[in-house]
Amino acid sequence: MHADPFEIQFIIANFIKNSLSAIEGKKDGAIQVRISDLGESWKVSVSDNGPGISDETLIRLRKGEAGQSSKTDGLGFGLAIASMLAERNGGHLEYNQPRAGGLEASLIIGKNTNRINPDTKQVSGDHQA
Repeated sequence: MHADPFEIQFIIANFIKNSLSAIEGKKDGAIQVRISDLGESWKVSVSDNGPGISDETLIRLRKGEAGQSSKTDGLGFGLAIASMLAERNGGHLEYNQPRAGGLEASLIIGKNTNRINPDTKQVSGDHQA
């Protein structure tokens, strides 16, 4: 199975957009993006130092429940779509709230041993993605 680059980009962009909203107006607002090698998979995490979310909201996120947003202009479907895309690409999402505050959203996705050439859609070589 090969991950769809556009769908993976959508997930990460959604994480970053949510983090930007969380730190909006905060003078010391910060976002950190990390990529970790977990052996058989990659972990791409986006964390911020925003106000965090309630325990109830964190539980809903972990269950994949959609349709409610903490943003005044949000519908709550961005992370639900991201979750569906992650699963479709053989991965899953995880959410953690660090003790220092903020939120960490992560995509865990298996490694590919072959890469698809986007121009030809053919598998070439024995590369790691």
